[in-house]
Amino acid sequence: MLRIITMIIMLFMVSNLAFAETQEWIDKKYDFTKAKKIFLTYQVEPSLLNGITEKESSEIIEDKLFKKLDNKLKPKGYNIITDEESNLNTDKGNSETISNEKSLKENMDLIVKIELQDYRVGSSYKEGYSYSVPITTYETAYTPNGTVTVPVTKNQIYNVPGGYFPTVFVKVRFDLIDVNTNEIIWSRIDSRSRTNSDEFDNSKTKDVFSRIIKSFSNDLLKKMETEKQPEDY
Repeated sequence: MLRIITMIIMLFMVSNLAFAETQEWIDKKYDFTKAKKIFLTYQVEPSLLNGITEKESSEIIEDKLFKKLDNKLKPKGYNIITDEESNLNTDKGNSETISNEKSLKENMDLIVKIELQDYRVGSSYKEGYSYSVPITTYETAYTPNGTVTVPVTKNQIYNVPGGYFPTVFVKVRFDLIDVNTNEIIWSRIDSRSRTNSDEFDNSKTKDVFSRIIKSFSNDLLKKMETEKQPEDY
């Protein structure tokens, strides 16, 4: 039983290929704790619109970002507001809709712009490889006192052929804009791919997108909850 479990773990570890690349710039002087009113807007690259992608991804934005920020920050005096064009939940009890640019500048401190730039399943080539798994067998040994059974561990070599495999590609851009100065104070481009090369992994675009949004929301929360310390001169 232990041998079977070990082989399954090894197969899972070596047969899946994930790639992540993040480009980022942050204004180190900006104090995020002062941005009490945050305007959240989400859009999908027009070429990705198909009636499903925009709805599926918007639900993830609402669950993994908007609700999380609202639940964590609202008790601390923050107000999270959503764009009516983002297809997010606009229930009056949780959010407001700001469509007028003048009103936006007068009422908001920070704009969080999220753009979905890639969201598809394609294919990628994966090189073949070999890996070994320690296998323990028991052999009979002869001693002056008689025969005994002793464990013998050997490495079993497994060869996995290369080929083209289904691959999930997701790319999201985040831009945070200070409303007063109209300057970008944080930009991030998170691009990830995951190859599904065996029966143990069936990652979907929404799974990878969800991880990207979760990562951003966690980082944003840290900045909102951590007061900027004055610089030493």
